Amino acid sequence: MRKRPSFETAPERFLDVRSREGGQENLAGSRKFAHSWNMEIREAAMTLEETIDIYCAAWSERDPAYRRDLLDKVVSVDVRYTDPETDLRGRTELVDHISGVLAGRVGAKIVRTSSVDHHHGMARFAWHLVKADGTALPEGLDIVTVDEQSGKLKAVLGFFGPLKTDA
Repeated sequence: MRKRPSFETAPERFLDVRSREGGQENLAGSRKFAHSWNMEIREAAMTLEETIDIYCAAWSERDPAYRRDLLDKVVSVDVRYTDPETDLRGRTELVDHISGVLAGRVGAKIVRTSSVDHHHGMARFAWHLVKADGTALPEGLDIVTVDEQSGKLKAVLGFFGPLKTDA
């Protein structure tokens, strides 16, 4: 009897070389192959930068179902999100909170504006909100706690605007 390949022995058969279509990576072919073998599909590990960029993209996504899909990939189920205006827990509450924020800012998007600085399961990055007309609000800063096993964000602490100086 012929032995079926496994992810460990033949990973190239499960994860195609990624191609870009419409700005998104396409793994559909590898998913179909893995499904046809009745095997568990394993996503390639994301870098912390990719995780944070997907998190930022979720803040720009108008469709709540797709936003939920994005957040499913990068934040824990019981994620804690807090900023000067809110403090919430859970992925569902975060999806709903983002809906409320976007409702008041039609066409706006969140853009990461710095590299990701990280150590000991924590990271920080700067971002700003770009309005539909292209103008940007003052930069913000997020500090995140990362689950070292899953790579997902466990907590997000957001600050708005630049730090004030003691003058």
